[in-house]
Amino acid sequence: MPAYAKGTRAWGLCQRCGLRFYLRELILDGYYPNIRVCQGCYDPPQPQERLVVVSDPVALWKPAVDTYSILAPVLSAVLVGGHVNLTWSSIDGPPVGADHVGGHGPYGSAGYEVQRSTDGVTFTVLVTLMNMPDEFGALAIETLQYTDFSPPGGPVFYRIRGFDINENAQNG
Repeated sequence: MPAYAKGTRAWGLCQRCGLRFYLRELILDGYYPNIRVCQGCYDPPQPQERLVVVSDPVALWKPAVDTYSILAPVLSAVLVGGHVNLTWSSIDGPPVGADHVGGHGPYGSAGYEVQRSTDGVTFTVLVTLMNMPDEFGALAIETLQYTDFSPPGGPVFYRIRGFDINENAQNG
């Protein structure tokens, strides 16, 4: 059986320049796999040619809960000739929708539900009023009035529920 040379005394040839070196002095080339070269012929790989590791996590670990403090709208009702005119203020803002910069627009409200009840416990939705976008697509024109043309006889209770833009969004 033939004997192999020991690692400390084995000879090898640089596969670029062809010079003879101890095998322990030859290193693997940076570009071509399984090619051993000497220190002088070694060409390290360019860092720009390596693939970039991109980490794109899918979800956050323990994300913060989306909480909104939306104040209830202030509702006023006026009986005019058998019809009930309802007027309310904007959600979480000054009356009639004036915003922080002096214009008119909603404070994060996408619309309102007008609800009616005869017993004060069970409310039914009369109408859902969505805020209208302006010419730039922003919610700017709020509907803050509604007229109930057919109120039932006896005591009637009304309730306005405002909902914001992110109410139906899925939170991680």
